[in-house]
Amino acid sequence: MADITSYGPIRRLRSEPTIHTLRFRRGTLAAQGRGLAFLFRPAVTGVAEVPVDDRDATFLFHARTSDFQRVTIQGVLTYRVEDPARLADRVDFTVDLRDGTWRKEPLEQVAGLLTQLAQQATLDLVATLDLREAVRISIDRVRSVITTQLVGDDRLADLGLGIVGSACTTRSQPPRWRPRCRRPCRRPCSSRPTRPASPAVHWPWTRNEPSPRTNSRTDSHSHVERRS
Repeated sequence: MADITSYGPIRRLRSEPTIHTLRFRRGTLAAQGRGLAFLFRPAVTGVAEVPVDDRDATFLFHARTSDFQRVTIQGVLTYRVEDPARLADRVDFTVDLRDGTWRKEPLEQVAGLLTQLAQQATLDLVATLDLREAVRISIDRVRSVITTQLVGDDRLADLGLGIVGSACTTRSQPPRWRPRCRRPCRRPCSSRPTRPASPAVHWPWTRNEPSPRTNSRTDSHSHVERRS
């Protein structure tokens, strides 16, 4: 980040060689370049800093195969800013003239765009494979698909970004299962009930055990055997 020193009403800025600095004076571009050092007045000066070194954007998302199985794909994308002036026009890289930090989060915005493009390219590939093919798929194939999709994308070219490389891994997730009751239930129950079910309503009663809804004192008229 920029190193800003205050000398009364005038301040001095010194940037790193891996930072492309754009200096605006009264709304017009006065100077730009790497590793600049200059004096300025905060009232009429605006500064934007764009890093030009290699940056990494990590991603992790879930895909679904052709047989409706979930696969986790994680990796990293390495990108580089090829046109800092064009990227500064599209993304806000404005620097706070008091401490030299970005006023917003431009790198997170760029990383989010790259992750969305990589996710779209990978989902289209995994959707055409089943679970065995998705697990045994070559990592070089996934990496080549992501790199080819991003290099040929016009949105990255308009932003002035270039893809250096990518690396990713795939792994499958075990299917979710729900435990079954050992005894048949009169009504369906969930694997995680909110409250314990009442035995008198939930459990089936055997022939030797009387039903809890009937009175223990049996009526003599109810047990009269009918003989033909």
